[in-house]
Amino acid sequence: MTPSSKYRIKAVSVLGIFFCLGIFASHFLLRMIMRADQPVQSDVLENHEKNVETQVHESHQPVSTMLVSVSLPAPPPARSDKEKASHNETKRSAAIEPKVVSESRPETETETETLVQEHELIDTQQDTLIQQGLSLLRNARQDVPQIQIQLPVDAEHSEQVINTLRACMGVTLGQLSQAGEVVVQENAGQPASPFVRLVEGRLSRQEQQLADQWQSASGTMVRFYPETADARVLGGLLQLVKGPLAHKKISGEYRIQNGELNLVNIKINGSESQTRLRLSKLC
Repeated sequence: MTPSSKYRIKAVSVLGIFFCLGIFASHFLLRMIMRADQPVQSDVLENHEKNVETQVHESHQPVSTMLVSVSLPAPPPARSDKEKASHNETKRSAAIEPKVVSESRPETETETETLVQEHELIDTQQDTLIQQGLSLLRNARQDVPQIQIQLPVDAEHSEQVINTLRACMGVTLGQLSQAGEVVVQENAGQPASPFVRLVEGRLSRQEQQLADQWQSASGTMVRFYPETADARVLGGLLQLVKGPLAHKKISGEYRIQNGELNLVNIKINGSESQTRLRLSKLC
């Protein structure tokens, strides 16, 4: 073996040794670096897991809700028609019944009352109805309702009705002072009703003749109705309503039909009835 060959072998051996040492050193340094980094990564992961766990825990926290128990009152029991009418009457204030009432058209009523709608005729000339009506008149300040009865719009029909009231039911003409005292009055053969009617329309021809004779008198023209005349109306209304009349507002219209004087278009607290009251036959 030549000297040059030996030199080459030694050089290769030295290079191999240094190569192995380099690999070993690199491996050692890599492991050291990995050991140094591992705790940091573990802490980061642990903190990240804690944050995620905390967020998940907080997102599932239950919402606090206040529950309020509300007790509603039970609905009122249904009232019968009779109870409703009684309830409405107790709510109305007691009206002072005027001694002087009007024969003009009443104002429209907004309050209505249920009536039995029957096409029938009530004969108010029955003695039992007249007695019931007279009983109400004796307690006029307490039990008599507010009543307005209209004369017919037609002048000729109105004249006929007034003449029938005078001839067949005893209605008379007169005058009252501002103090309510009678200034002048026709001769009346029957006790007068406490309710006197103001004359707001035209007088009949017969009444006008009387008024001309009273020109010197200074009073308000009125009509006086006998007790029995108003008792017929009240007795008939009692049978129609089938209950008390106190504080009710009643309107109607005089009409001559088939030789009779009737009270028609009766409204009680705004509710119209098809029943008519026969007040008198023509005489």
